[in-house]
This record gives sequence, C-alpha cells and structure tokens, in this order.
Amino acid sequence: MKKKKTKRGLVIKIRADSNHLKDMKQGLEDLLEQTGLILHKNSFKLIGNSLILSLNLYTKQIDPFLSAFSEMLDGISRQRSAPDEEAEIEISDAGALECQGQTIIHLENGWKIRVVPDHFDPADHLEPPAPDTVLIKTGWAFGSGRHPSTQGAVSALDHLYRLGVMHNARVLDVGTGTGLLALLAGKMGAARVVGVDIDQQVRETAMENIRLNRLSDRLKILPCIDALNLKKQDVIVANLTPSVLSGLIDTLVDILAANGFLLLSGYPSGARDRVENMLKSRGMEVFYSLEKQGWATEIFRFIRSKI
Repeated sequence: MKKKKTKRGLVIKIRADSNHLKDMKQGLEDLLEQTGLILHKNSFKLIGNSLILSLNLYTKQIDPFLSAFSEMLDGISRQRSAPDEEAEIEISDAGALECQGQTIIHLENGWKIRVVPDHFDPADHLEPPAPDTVLIKTGWAFGSGRHPSTQGAVSALDHLYRLGVMHNARVLDVGTGTGLLALLAGKMGAARVVGVDIDQQVRETAMENIRLNRLSDRLKILPCIDALNLKKQDVIVANLTPSVLSGLIDTLVDILAANGFLLLSGYPSGARDRVENMLKSRGMEVFYSLEKQGWATEIFRFIRSKI
C-alpha cells in the first residue's frame, strides 16, 4: 500500500525597508519558479513594509526549500550596501501548529506565549489564560514571539513592569501586528492600551487576540496614530524598521508624556547609532538597552536635569 504524502503549511513573514523588500520579493519569485512550486493567488501579501508568503509543501520539500531560501537571503545581503537594514524574518510552521494544537514560547522572567492555530475558536476557550500567559493567533500578522526583536521588546517591557512603570499606564503600541506587546502591557497592569496597525486584516487578528485574552475592557486597536486623539502616552512601544521609524519619530516624541518612556525595537545592532542620534537630536537619552542575536532593543526618555 502506497504511503500517503502529507503537506504542511509554511508561512514566511519578512519585514524590511522598501528597497530591501523589493529585492526579497523578486528573489522569492525566482526561487519559487526554480523549484516549480505553484502558488494560490493569495499566497503573496504585501502589508506596508512587510511581505508574507504562505505555502503548502510536501514534508520532503520543506528542508530543501528553506535551505534554498537561506542561500537566497545570503546572496541578497552580500549585494547590499547598507547591512544595518537587515530584514526581520519569521518562519512559522502552520502545519505543526495544527497538529500540536498550540506552541508554547517561554520568555524571560516567566512570561509565556501560547500560539494557537488560526482555526482556534475563542468560544471553546472557557478559562481565561494565566496572568503570565498571552494567547495569540498569528494569521497574516507579525508578532509570534519567536523573533529576537520581539523577545527584546518583551524583556524591555518587563524591565518597565518591574520598575512599577506599567501600573495604570497609558500605553501605545505602534505597528501592533498580532497585538502581542499590547496584550503583554495589559497583562502588566496598564490602564489603557492602544495598538495601531495600518492593515485591516492584521487589525482583525489583533482584535480577536484581545477577545481571546479577555482584555477588551483595556485594549483598543486603531488604523492610524491620527485617530488616537488621546492624552500624552506614558509608554510608547514601536517594533519597527529604522526607515519606518524615521517617518514616525516626530509624532512619537510629540505624544510621549514628559516622564514617559519610548521603547524601540526591530533594528539590527548596526543601526543603533543612527537610531540613538535620531532620538538625541530630539532631546532624548538611552535609559535601558539590550541586544539579542544581533538585534537591538532600547528604551529612551527625555533628558533629565542633573540639578
């Protein structure tokens, strides 16, 4: 009896500056053509500065494809003149999630993420998640908790939490994706959290995750910062590439409270000087910083008087 061939879902999410993303998209199209893979018309999705590819591969195709994908990335990186604009990449094995029911990601200081399949029904989830655990569906959105830039942002949020900053704070999460960082802020005792994302489908995923975590009373998702019309924010989180951040930085600094904290992540260590200079020219200083696997996370605050 012939053994049945099984397929598994693979989701590749790439976030980068526009020129880098263009190179990535062309490289992926060439790779898919070379490997003879046929895509559904909705397999490629461009969201702002993100490219998402959804594939269904036979099990024996996955490793060779990922190996060729890695070689393609290396080739593009060698050709680039700005190595500090490295792409942020998440690879999710959707098939594995469906088989296992969930994936638990353990973060620092006891925080946990339970990534559930996209078909997971919140109505079947009768018990609220534990205080130290966030449940998320990923869908098309960034923020599974696997990437070091996301993990760095979680560590920085935890640092503010342990200083007592998060209690009753007003928090803004720019480019919220799955809503993971916004959800963690809510778990850490923030009074009001607003997540912003330009893509409607991503916002729907974030709103479903809010319902899944029973945080609808404190968390809200909006399409843009202009729609906020809120008071100054105590904590602003932005896990963004430097090119996107540069276009938003004046707005973020303007809506940050005088004693507030601006948490930035999503850029390689090589871009730290550029980001720090951007903030120093606007009267801010580094309050806290860390690196994870070549990715930087920093918290900034307004320069305090030494008198």
